[in-house]
Amino acid sequence: MESSREIKINFVFAAEINIIAVLGDLVSRVRANCYSQQKKIDSNSLLII
Repeated sequence: MESSREIKINFVFAAEINIIAVLGDLVSRVRANCYSQQKKIDSNSLLII
């Protein structure tokens, strides 16, 4: 049987991994969004030229 302290450490460790995964997902979404916005701007500026 695990002690409550070990369970707590495992829980914190899992939570940290989860937070890192969520942050990574957010960053990749923001980057993808910025990239698509940049492409739209580029195509619009080409149309203007």
